[in-house]
Amino acid sequence: MPPIPLLLSAGEASGDMYAARLATALKQRLDVSIFGMGGPQMRAAGVEIITDYSEVSVVGITEVLKRLPSLFRAMRHLVDEAERRHPPLAILTDFPGFHLRLARKLRPKGIRNVYYICPQFWAWRPWRVNLVRRRFAKALCIFPFEEKFYADAGVPVKFIGHPLVGNVKATLTRELFCKKYGLEHGAQIITILPGSRRGEADARARGRLKERQRDSFSAQRGQFFQGMPLNFLKRFRLIEKKSNFAGAERFYTEHVAETK
Repeated sequence: MPPIPLLLSAGEASGDMYAARLATALKQRLDVSIFGMGGPQMRAAGVEIITDYSEVSVVGITEVLKRLPSLFRAMRHLVDEAERRHPPLAILTDFPGFHLRLARKLRPKGIRNVYYICPQFWAWRPWRVNLVRRRFAKALCIFPFEEKFYADAGVPVKFIGHPLVGNVKATLTRELFCKKYGLEHGAQIITILPGSRRGEADARARGRLKERQRDSFSAQRGQFFQGMPLNFLKRFRLIEKKSNFAGAERFYTEHVAETK
């Protein structure tokens, strides 16, 4: 009997990580053949990547307009492959701007959609929870209070816990951490963590560099530590160099989601 085909999709670095962990767990338990949209971590987990998430990972209306051809192409590739392989389930990870539309196209084809890591609609545009109710057979949320929010809207939902719980642990004491990155052990450390999409990283880099310099000179109390996804680290350094913010403290580390 051939493996069961499953569509698994993620549209950004964090979703790629979560979906990769899910793919690994599914393959350990079931005879499945997983395909879809994702990145390097899903590919390493044995997922056949039909479309790389770098084609669709955008922030803001300006970027959306620039990437419309890529967005349409990615959507078409996924729908075409779903029609060809007939997966019983499509597991869509966060990334609502794209996945809500993908779910609308897949549902009439007899594919049951599962929302893995529900969007935080309780914080913004709560009316969109109705789209989840209409287009998804099941929603899986990672924060306990989200279960009630989705259930109250009539969404079949289950709280599954955060995927990183038990996986992210401190590898250094505060003393060793400060020594490694040249920070003062007794002073306050302020960490800046931009998102994992390129446009978001660029915007946060330019804006927060200015804030960082201003605050460091006015307060003279805090130390700033810049977290950055590995795939944007070089780009952020280039932006900072071009910005020429003399005197601003500069520290870099790998984003927690990219570390082992």
